[in-house]
Amino acid sequence: MSNEKKQILEMLSQGKISVQEAENLLAALGEKPNDNGGSVSAKEAKFLRINVETKEEDGDRVNIKIPIKFIKAGLKLTAFIPDSAYKHVNHALEENGIPLDLRNMKDADFTDLIEALQEMEINVQSKEGEKVRIFCEYN
Repeated sequence: MSNEKKQILEMLSQGKISVQEAENLLAALGEKPNDNGGSVSAKEAKFLRINVETKEEDGDRVNIKIPIKFIKAGLKLTAFIPDSAYKHVNHALEENGIPLDLRNMKDADFTDLIEALQEMEINVQSKEGEKVRIFCEYN
């Protein structure tokens, strides 16, 4: 964390500046605040990465790298789903725990979804030593 960011957060914690003032200062530095009171870089993620490793050296390894632009394009393709298919798609999503009506999604919803995806990171390690990591890459 840069000195400027530390100073802004320190001033905020001491009550010398408001949350709004801290957000404005972070924005001026090219940062945006996150829900934890810290900040994340304003630049966008380039890839969604999914890595799976087993503890054995010769075990299976999975390394998937999905361009975020590909995900955005896929989300926009929902506009081409025929009306007759929406009922089936939405029902299948709901059956799998995703109560989402694709027909009612707007561009802002897609933007929010991509932003949330960029902040997501999942790390799992099983008792057998298998590791799964899902995260966004910014290079």
